[in-house]
Amino acid sequence: MATVSTEWNLNLGGNIRDAILRVQYGIDPQTLSDQDWAQRFQEWVYVRRMELEAQEAIMENAFRKVMYEVVNAVFGKK
Repeated sequence: MATVSTEWNLNLGGNIRDAILRVQYGIDPQTLSDQDWAQRFQEWVYVRRMELEAQEAIMENAFRKVMYEVVNAVFGKK
């Protein structure tokens, strides 16, 4: 299974990262200490990575099922 790259998370601008925290946690990022801000952002990165890996596995399984049906339809016994 291919791995999901989350490198883009590290390249987001500060305003986007603040917006992510505002939406995900419902708090004003300006009220957080640097350590709390970094911890919450890392939690979001981790959860997002898990979501993407789960979505990747679902898509891979769906693709395999479709390809199995296609190959059987084209090359299977009649």
